[in-house]
Amino acid sequence: MREKSRRRVKIVAKVVESNNNENEKVNDAPRKKRYKWAVVGCDSDAGGALAIIRGDFAGDVQTVEIVDVPTMTVTVNGKKRIRLDVAKMIEKVKELDLPSDENGGHSSVVFVEEGGVEFGFSAQTAFVQGYNFGLWRGVLAAEEFEVRVVKPQAWKAAMGLKFKG
Repeated sequence: MREKSRRRVKIVAKVVESNNNENEKVNDAPRKKRYKWAVVGCDSDAGGALAIIRGDFAGDVQTVEIVDVPTMTVTVNGKKRIRLDVAKMIEKVKELDLPSDENGGHSSVVFVEEGGVEFGFSAQTAFVQGYNFGLWRGVLAAEEFEVRVVKPQAWKAAMGLKFKG
């Protein structure tokens, strides 16, 4: 009979809410170790998050970190709306401290979920979805990350999650 191996995953940060709180503390535990690889998943919605998984070799997961997407409240046509905070997005991406390759570039891959619209979405909602997706692609590209776009159905199927389709 084959023994099951147990994996331990250390959570190094708490999930934080970011709506314009200048005193926000992003990390509870400082990263003391520099890992050899990292994979980042980005849900580009204003209610989304970044998921950062780090390790030392393929299949070795050492840490998992979840960081809320930074947002701010703005007024649009007299109504308060939640929008992405680009300045804080840039800060958060720089704070990720992802591994570098031998040439000084990033050896990490960032997967950005492609924003989509569903039946019943308004034109404004569809526009904001696409706008948020584009903001994340731009911020990540400016930091010279390898960005791969993935459809929600594709990553959910790969993870064995149920989805409509």
